[in-house]
Amino acid sequence: MANRIILSIPKAMQFKIGIIVIIVLCAINAIAQPQVDIPASLTLDQAVELALARNQDIVSAQKEVEKAKATVREARSAALPQLNLQADALHLVDADKVYSGEEMSSEQYSISATLNQAVSTFGRVSNALRGAKLYVQLAESKLAVTKQAVTFQITKAFYDVLLAKQLVAVNQEALEIAQSHFRSAQLRYEQGVGSEFEMLRAQVRVANLEPGLIAANNNLVLAKQNFNTLLNIPPEQPIELIGELVYTDYLPNSETAWEVAQRNRPDLLILKQMQQIAEVQLNYYKAGYRPNLYLVGNVTDQQVKYGYYPNDWITSWYAGLSFQLPLFDGFKTAAQIQGAKAELEKARTALTKGLLSAQVEVKQTCLRIQEARAIVVSAEEAVKLADRALTMAKISFENGRASTLDVADAQLALTTAKTNFAQAVHGYQVALAKLKLDIGLDKLP
Repeated sequence: MANRIILSIPKAMQFKIGIIVIIVLCAINAIAQPQVDIPASLTLDQAVELALARNQDIVSAQKEVEKAKATVREARSAALPQLNLQADALHLVDADKVYSGEEMSSEQYSISATLNQAVSTFGRVSNALRGAKLYVQLAESKLAVTKQAVTFQITKAFYDVLLAKQLVAVNQEALEIAQSHFRSAQLRYEQGVGSEFEMLRAQVRVANLEPGLIAANNNLVLAKQNFNTLLNIPPEQPIELIGELVYTDYLPNSETAWEVAQRNRPDLLILKQMQQIAEVQLNYYKAGYRPNLYLVGNVTDQQVKYGYYPNDWITSWYAGLSFQLPLFDGFKTAAQIQGAKAELEKARTALTKGLLSAQVEVKQTCLRIQEARAIVVSAEEAVKLADRALTMAKISFENGRASTLDVADAQLALTTAKTNFAQAVHGYQVALAKLKLDIGLDKLP
């Protein structure tokens, strides 16, 4: 039979262990759910600023810019003097035994400084430096692309929350109108001037509208969580967004927008910089066939202890020019040039394709703005007409000239019109934000 070992822990010790466990669990929970110092309310501009400061992709892109700047310093070093210091100490045994038959030792000490300065590399250093500077510009353009993408994402998420709030208000208003109509139908029934059927129909209308309000509230929660995620903060952290879905009339000119985009779109600048880098790389490899000319110099201080000979320090130096001409490198340079030419053609093709794609994108966004603008105007007029129709239907019902179904139809038309109007304004504002992204600016032209 197996023996069982039972450990008895005093109650005082159990209490201490329990306290420790609670502290550890609280600490783990604090780590898992960090409290972020975020304002309780945000405007759109504040939200964009906060998103740009907290986005991890932007941080990575900024580090890439720093890396590119270090590459410039590395490339520039090839044009600066190269100074090296070397010190040697040697001990030789039986240095002269072969010739004199005597066993003799020798000690040698030396210290030397060597200087190399490129006089002319016929394009190697200059092209490497130019390529490094273009790499910095490329990294900065990629950073700009990331910032603009984040700006558009947070702007769209901001308007998504405003739309969700507006749809909650529309559904809440529709439910309140239906409840008011139900009370009116109930009162008419109690007074004997209305039928039970009309009252039940009004009550059913109320019940049918409640799920819509629940769904609208859920969509608002999801929109807020998505907004928080883009800000890199906990989804449940409450933030009040200050703003409204407001229609501001703006009609873009596609030709003007495209001209602005060609000058400012960072993704187009990236394609142009990639082509320039490919051109520089080709010139750099072509310089592999050209000679190199260096200024060289050396100063050496040496002491030799050898038998009975003097062991004074002897200083020597030299200065001159070193000319290097590559004759054959196993076709390495030829292969590099061939690859660079292919890369250049690839970059040119990408630029042509990118320009065409960007032009179509700008024109399509302008068309979407025009379409959204027309829908907003139409939806706004529909809201006015539907509101007037509902008022007339309620008055007619109270006077016995309309049924509950007429009021429900008028109410549905108003809810639909207000929903369409809110969605149209949302689509219009998002399209304007998309146009800013397409032209590469924070403001519309």
